[in-house]
Amino acid sequence: MVTEWPSFVMGSQMIVHSFDGLWNVDLRKFLYMEQCLFCSEGWGKGIITDFIQRSVLGTQLVYKTSDPQTILGSFNGQLQGKVLLLLEEMPTEKSQWNNLYRSLKDKVTSDIIEIHEKYKTPTHYKNFMSTIVLTNENALRVENDDRRTVFLDVSPSRKGDLNYFKKLGDAMKYPGASEAFYAYLRAIADAYPDFNGNPPPMTTSKQEHIISTLPPLFQFIKDTYLVVKNYMTDLPVQEFYRVYTSYCETHCISPLSKINASRILSNELGINSKVVRKGGKTPRVYSISREDLYKKFFGKNWIHETDEIDIEGIDIETSKKPASDPKALEKFLANIYNPANNPQDVQEKPAEEKPAEKKPEPAEEKPAP
Repeated sequence: MVTEWPSFVMGSQMIVHSFDGLWNVDLRKFLYMEQCLFCSEGWGKGIITDFIQRSVLGTQLVYKTSDPQTILGSFNGQLQGKVLLLLEEMPTEKSQWNNLYRSLKDKVTSDIIEIHEKYKTPTHYKNFMSTIVLTNENALRVENDDRRTVFLDVSPSRKGDLNYFKKLGDAMKYPGASEAFYAYLRAIADAYPDFNGNPPPMTTSKQEHIISTLPPLFQFIKDTYLVVKNYMTDLPVQEFYRVYTSYCETHCISPLSKINASRILSNELGINSKVVRKGGKTPRVYSISREDLYKKFFGKNWIHETDEIDIEGIDIETSKKPASDPKALEKFLANIYNPANNPQDVQEKPAEEKPAEKKPEPAEEKPAP
């Protein structure tokens, strides 16, 4: 579960921030990123954090809370000396999650953490704290060009398998389990000394999350000009904006201003308006083919395999999908425990000492007759 990235989200989401500082393993190269796991109840998210809190770190180094003000509030003295913050099932609205994500970004990317206790001067400390957020809501919003978050694909094969989780819980209580877990992390760090987690991989879970939280402007373009065979070839900006505001009204969404929408189209998709001459008028228009528009959306992973988009000349079925190697775990473990990849584990055997040759014992003298 603990790989090279600092955080993960589980629940519907679980975020786990970098374990640098938690295990005394050199994982600093993996900072400034979040890991995300998507799953619902019954997938075993709680058993992971309980094991980390009770057996690996200890309760003195972990702060557990359901109060979002721990991150959003002005005072955070309770975090001093902690290496792990557990935020569980926080009762927040989606708008509050947006603020929480912005605050979490600072915790992920900053080398320094400011501890501010009431009636005391704020003090700065080196940031060794990791954060885990547990929620059953798909509420965490990530930016379109997010480079801090890794979403790990989770198999549902053990969902609701109480017998399996009972065995797993018993194994975690076995003497030496936490030391073995630490050794596993140590082996990962030793096997990949030059690992660089940037850029994070595009997994199926992350792609689905990005698509499900696509900003309304891009969702409008996808629904209106890709799913439906409308065209943006020489489309007047005024007409585009009229259709967009009507779409927002239908879906009870606050539309962007025309200037902001134009700026976002230019910055995110490289779609710029141009002036054309039609009769005696010179309107501004957007002009892009459905094929090129599809390629832009596909390049940003905004197209899902379930989208019914039919574009002549583009084979939707053979389009590139996030790769998933079913034997990745076996290869990973083989690399970790292969002595050839861990020279420090290969020790020369001491030369075997040959037993000293026994000298023949002197013949026993017999007394003279």
